[in-house]
Amino acid sequence: MFPPPAAGGTSIKTSFCDEVRNEILNYSEKSNSFLQEAFLRWGTITDPHKEYNLEFTPPGKDAVNIIINCLKSEGFSPKTSIRKGKTVIYIKDNEKIADFLTMVGATKSMFKLLEIKIEKEARGNANRKANCDTANMERLAYAAAVQIADIQLIERVDGLYSLPIALRETAKLRLENPDASLSELCELSDKKISRSGLNHRLQKLRERARQLTNNN
Repeated sequence: MFPPPAAGGTSIKTSFCDEVRNEILNYSEKSNSFLQEAFLRWGTITDPHKEYNLEFTPPGKDAVNIIINCLKSEGFSPKTSIRKGKTVIYIKDNEKIADFLTMVGATKSMFKLLEIKIEKEARGNANRKANCDTANMERLAYAAAVQIADIQLIERVDGLYSLPIALRETAKLRLENPDASLSELCELSDKKISRSGLNHRLQKLRERARQLTNNN
């Protein structure tokens, strides 16, 4: 159906690509023999641990058009680029690559690709959560440091006894628990107070510290 492959074969293969090729060669059904043979001659697939990329680098314009039309007839939307003067047909959508592997009989490789995809997504979600947790901890630490600095300023200039009782209690609670979150401070408080109520008191302390700064 196709002319003999050029000397040197296709571009660099990966172990995953070899697995796909072996599966296609051993696949008994030939309902998609055109694309099966096209992949064996001019196709490569990148290790999905690195990136999702399935591509063909056929030797001539006619073969390029035939492969593109055949892929489109099977519901794919291949794209093209020029590399070293040759047209490269490629698919980067991981789900479409999985569909292609299923179509040409490389079902084991398809399941492997999906497993890798799930692992990568789980790892990415875990990293995003860790980054988010770290960012939240940094924000909490910064907010607490600002609150403590405000209280220490009030204490140094006017003394905490210059404050209303509620604000004085909140100031002492924050100084005694510099690493606690607002929720934790609420639990540590002798008197029941909501998180919003505690935050309101801390804002009042912030305003008082600003007044002292402006006055001096």
